[in-house]
Amino acid sequence: MALSPMANTIVKGAIGAFEDAMSAAPEIWRKYTQVISSSTKTETHAFTGHVPEPREHMGEREIRVVRDYSFTLENKGYEVTIAIPRDDFNDQQVQKITTRFAEIGRVYGNYKDVQMKDLLENNAAPPINDADEVTAATFFETADALIIGGSGGLTNDLTTNVATPGVLTTSEAKTVITNGIAQLKTMKDDQGRTGFNDDALSDCRVLCPTNVEWNIREAIEATVISQTTNVLKGICEMDVMTQLSAAAADAASAYTAACGNPTSRPFIMQEREGLEIIIDTDPARVAKRNAVLVMCRERYRFEFGDPRRMIRDITD
Repeated sequence: MALSPMANTIVKGAIGAFEDAMSAAPEIWRKYTQVISSSTKTETHAFTGHVPEPREHMGEREIRVVRDYSFTLENKGYEVTIAIPRDDFNDQQVQKITTRFAEIGRVYGNYKDVQMKDLLENNAAPPINDADEVTAATFFETADALIIGGSGGLTNDLTTNVATPGVLTTSEAKTVITNGIAQLKTMKDDQGRTGFNDDALSDCRVLCPTNVEWNIREAIEATVISQTTNVLKGICEMDVMTQLSAAAADAASAYTAACGNPTSRPFIMQEREGLEIIIDTDPARVAKRNAVLVMCRERYRFEFGDPRRMIRDITD
């Protein structure tokens, strides 16, 4: 006998624990990400170009072309395969098996937040094909080094001087937030017009690591600070990402984002194949491995999106 007759019942309960643990993940990435469905291995998308200003109609019409700025994303597969000893099933170690399935669910539930953290901390270039139309060596650029079409030079990487690097006072937190929002308002479309983020600022968010959480929280949630009415109360929402490393050089950085337009956000999630869970209880294979395999797989691409939708502020 490879497995106890109770194995299938145990598996059903364990899958429920997996799903519960996965659904409990905060999924911060969703608030900052444009989700795109994919139907093939590689997809080409675009930052949509903007319509030029109207001109006075004097005789013949002037036909003008709106330019899009393309980027190509190839889907990637991600998998986790765990072997659970056959004896655990035969001895009906329900709690142990359920705990293991829940752990796998938590890991999968948090993984896209981990990928988002990696992108933020590594600051790679956005995936734009039009090198002749888009200038951006990295996603966050200083000194007007970000150019998209006719936008002119844009900056989405700031530095705020603070008394103690790695720590923010509430006053310094307010400076970081107001500077971030002000910088988002300077972003221009590819025609060079300001107001690119006007609609997206309907959902303004601040993302930070745990070590600066409470001062930023006070800066945007307190009604009164130092016996003075807090004019920033409610100006934006806040997300604390525990995955952001407090040991990183930019440990006290905050990221201010304009997320109100779901078709254009700082990150892109290209979905190809949803999460698949296979529990291999085949008697011959279980006997050969002396274990039940739990195999999870998903295909997608998680990548930077539009750099004009997010500002990084490194406190130093």
